Amino acid sequence: KGLGKLTGFTNGVLRNIIRNKENLPVLSENFTYAEKLSILYSHPIWILRMWLHEFDEEFVEELCKKNNTAPDVTIAVNTLKISASQLQKELENHGVAVKRGNHCKDALHLSKTADIASLSWFEEGSFHVQDESSMVAVEILDPKPNEKILDICAAPGGKSFLIAEKMQNQGKLM
Repeated sequence: KGLGKLTGFTNGVLRNIIRNKENLPVLSENFTYAEKLSILYSHPIWILRMWLHEFDEEFVEELCKKNNTAPDVTIAVNTLKISASQLQKELENHGVAVKRGNHCKDALHLSKTADIASLSWFEEGSFHVQDESSMVAVEILDPKPNEKILDICAAPGGKSFLIAEKMQNQGKLM
């Protein structure tokens, strides 16, 4: 949706590469390891030099590979509406690949879904997109019903939403 203009841009970039392929960098034995990694993994040379100063080559190359891998979409399940297990089953029945969270029991990692906003569970408020690191912060806070909590970092509001859920919508969230 709405990405039609990118097709022309992408084709223009590819045509330019084809026209100038003789000027593209080619790996050679004269390149430093950082230069080779920069070309292979499209990372800036300055950061590769910094990483190689701090870490061994194997770790840095693995880091570059991981940086070029698209992450799963992580969601926080709204347990006031559905359990994580039930949502996982329903999403899997819908063809979405689902893995349980690494650190939070109500986190799910999704793949094989193109438009998450079109899923009925999203529209119903059964989950919201949130990284597990943000969910861990709420887990550590451990909000309870009827507490008063001041969220001084409430933008765009994902943690606030999760705090309210953990408080079972009872209490005061400011």
